[in-house]
Amino acid sequence: MGRWATYPWWMLVLLVGAWVQPAAAQEQTYALVLRGVPLDEAIDQFVRTTGHAVTYDPALVRGEQAFCAMEAGTAEEVLRCILAAGGLDFYRLSSGTYVLTRPAEAAPAYGTVAGVVVDGETGTPLSGAHILLADAGIGTISNPAGQFLLPPLPPGCYALSITHLGYRDWQDSLHVEPDARTTTRVALRAEPVLIAPVVVDGLQRRRPSERLRVGEVRAGDPPAGYAGAPEGTLSGLNAVAGVRTSDVTAEVYVQGGAAGAHEVRLDGVPVYLPLRTLGFIGPFSPFAVERVTVHKAGFGVEAGSRLAGVVDVRQRLEGPPGLAVQVAPIGLNARWQAGGAADGLPAATSVMAAARIGWWELYRPDPLQATLNAWSAPDLFLLQAALKGSSLSEPTLASLFDDGVQALAGRPPPGLHFSDLHLALRHRQSPLRTWYASAYEGRHRLKGSPFAAFEVLRTEMDVDRQPPGTPYRLPVTVEDDQAWQTRAGQLRYDAVVGGRSLLSLQARLSTYDLVHRYELLDSLELLLQPDRLSLSRVATHPVQDTNRMRLYALEGVFDHVQGRHQAQIGVELLLTESRFTLLAVQLPGLEADVEQTTGAEQRSLDAPRQHVRHAAQSWRGALFLRDEVDLGAHTRAEVGVRLTYLPERQTLYAEPRLAVRHDAPWGAARLAAGVYRQFVNQYDVSKLNVGALLPSVRIWLPVDGTVRPPLAVHLGASTLVHLAPAWTLRGEGYWKVQPHQLLMTYRLPGGFAAGDGTAYQGGVLSRQAAFLAPANGRASGASVELAWSAEQVQASMRYEASRATLQRAGWFDGRAVPVPWNEPHRAVVALGWQPVPSLLFSLRGQGSWGRAWGFRQAYYDYLAQDDALRYHPPYDLGRPDDHVLPPYYRLDLGLAYARRIGRLDLQVRLDVLNALDHANVLDWRLVYAEEGALRREARYAYPRLMAWALTLGW
Repeated sequence: MGRWATYPWWMLVLLVGAWVQPAAAQEQTYALVLRGVPLDEAIDQFVRTTGHAVTYDPALVRGEQAFCAMEAGTAEEVLRCILAAGGLDFYRLSSGTYVLTRPAEAAPAYGTVAGVVVDGETGTPLSGAHILLADAGIGTISNPAGQFLLPPLPPGCYALSITHLGYRDWQDSLHVEPDARTTTRVALRAEPVLIAPVVVDGLQRRRPSERLRVGEVRAGDPPAGYAGAPEGTLSGLNAVAGVRTSDVTAEVYVQGGAAGAHEVRLDGVPVYLPLRTLGFIGPFSPFAVERVTVHKAGFGVEAGSRLAGVVDVRQRLEGPPGLAVQVAPIGLNARWQAGGAADGLPAATSVMAAARIGWWELYRPDPLQATLNAWSAPDLFLLQAALKGSSLSEPTLASLFDDGVQALAGRPPPGLHFSDLHLALRHRQSPLRTWYASAYEGRHRLKGSPFAAFEVLRTEMDVDRQPPGTPYRLPVTVEDDQAWQTRAGQLRYDAVVGGRSLLSLQARLSTYDLVHRYELLDSLELLLQPDRLSLSRVATHPVQDTNRMRLYALEGVFDHVQGRHQAQIGVELLLTESRFTLLAVQLPGLEADVEQTTGAEQRSLDAPRQHVRHAAQSWRGALFLRDEVDLGAHTRAEVGVRLTYLPERQTLYAEPRLAVRHDAPWGAARLAAGVYRQFVNQYDVSKLNVGALLPSVRIWLPVDGTVRPPLAVHLGASTLVHLAPAWTLRGEGYWKVQPHQLLMTYRLPGGFAAGDGTAYQGGVLSRQAAFLAPANGRASGASVELAWSAEQVQASMRYEASRATLQRAGWFDGRAVPVPWNEPHRAVVALGWQPVPSLLFSLRGQGSWGRAWGFRQAYYDYLAQDDALRYHPPYDLGRPDDHVLPPYYRLDLGLAYARRIGRLDLQVRLDVLNALDHANVLDWRLVYAEEGALRREARYAYPRLMAWALTLGW
């Protein structure tokens, strides 16, 4: 065992509460944890503390050690616990003296091991720590309360190893007592950290196959090339194979799935995130996040029901107490941590508060402002396409809009506002019982540049007083303003129950509120004369879309260890409520009303539209069963089933899942398969607002009784190969069949009559079958990554290939078409160099090729499904797979520096995003050129951007 086994008295000795006496009892009780203490020393401590005399033969205790954990015990219970490891007994003389003796021989009985892993400085429980008994070849992971439980073991001494990223490895010997539970509390010492962006968790000493179950990133040292921008909480997920974040909307895409095919959770609570712009502004404060775990193809039943995966974000309640403040170009971050009597709190209590606020109104970086200005430019092709359904010719339309919409010199710039608040509290009721509460509120608002030229011109030239035939042109009035508010909160209780079981109870709440306001074209009055076409009136009116989403849930999870089995059972009860109001526009064409006036023709073009409303409330109950069992010394299987009952459909849905992983000297491999359902769906509804900065609005909706929940079947495989001490090769593949999905339709449900089972009356859609259509799809992909890690340098190269398709009756001629978010080919190169502990250089380059659906999404949603509107030579909007965007290239550079000055921690980071200033095309729109010809006009991602952050902590 080395030095620690030779001198066990140097091992951890904890007297919890220093043999604390209770407040009111007839007999004194004591709490203690002794680990590896020589038995004679433990007996002497017992005598000094309790005052009881003990006599014994020194030969009985020679070479024996005491292992004892007790929260509240009498003197005799404490003495019995101290002697148990040495197999000794005692009796008491009439004088009160205890006499030690050796009992009759008995058959050995198995013992169990339970414990908690904490931060050595703050006492904060550490979740995700890896516990390994090398001698027995078994291990486990600590739960969110830092607790762990090992299966029954024969009595004896074992080598225990505990690792956690950001902490020094911990190794010690562990003595398992016969027919008893051995309880231990392990305090880990933190490793020095530099900056707090997101990093890859890939270097922990644990079973290699554990690294194949999930993709994980965590706050701590930046990995090779993934320093990112100060606000990008989820941007580090680009380091995980099969996962991509968008530069435009900060959306996360998991292995061919849409943005709504996975679920984002904060401390286990689903968070219904809004649409956003500028991908490096994440949804959460980076100061509040400890780690992000991605469950991908073949994830287990305990992770829930989603089509593509789960993104699990955990808040941070570890680290030294104090205050940290970060200043960045677009916002301010702050974090306060406190715990223990030094901060005026109970010793077993820790609290954290983190906040972030943007200051766009005070400072607008020029590259970002220019980018948002360009993104909010009106797209008059949508209006022209609608007019195309009237009797006006295309050359006439071109003459009407040939000047486009010009921005006024004094118009307000786009508005970008965001703020969030994180709160967390953890209280240790006892070493093995913990309460944890957390809350989050995020507010986001995005406001496009208003184009109100028509109203300005009316003040100079009153339209109503002009004589017939007066020629002039006016731009359309548009404005776009989206505001969201998201909240999430939870209360959880974790406990070790007996020697073999863990219990977790949680109550959670999540809300989402959207208000989308904009000015929409109502009608045009056109004056047609032999030599010109002019606008005589433009009528608009304010429009508001809304969505309100609520989730209430209770969950209980029970873990039990029996032999080589680690079983888990969980129960959930959920109530989901949603209601939305959206403006539905019927295409093709505006309705035309023609009137003759003194040698000219007056046309009034009105847009047919209708506000539609829908409300849904869904109860569901879920039960999951899971067993993890050793099939051999190096092979482990996970088998489980998830059962969900929907009262609206009176149906029980089963989701069986299976995974097998194997560890070998060369590395590890994992194979997983399963069935997956989705009971709450996200829909990004495209809008016809020609000036929308975000061309869609997001609504969340639980399924009702008229539609079946979407279904997917996964098959995933991954492998990890150790080529050399510093070289690692990792491969991954997935194949998914999606026989049933639900897509939003973009047509009013005409022809429905009252009582036909799909009512549409007064703008109310009472059933989801009226606006959701079934579809099917497939997704497959593979990746290979080569990584090299040395003391000061880390480098990696990764290539990914993927394909994902969707097919729906009557949609794109019934063909299977590529999904718009898929990148068929993607390559990433990353490098990190840390010449000294306080300095880090990083480089990250990425390229992608082959993404289709090159035009604006609304073109395909509204125009492509109608033969009168889909053809705009030379472009056919009914063939999105033909519209392939140019390759996308981006190089990011980073520099980070940290220094401690007295009690002050100084951290500085500088990042150059898109350092080569490559003009990356996000999508195209169509514009009319001279003589009515159509041409493409590109919308670009942000140019070269300097991002910096200054952090002070004390």
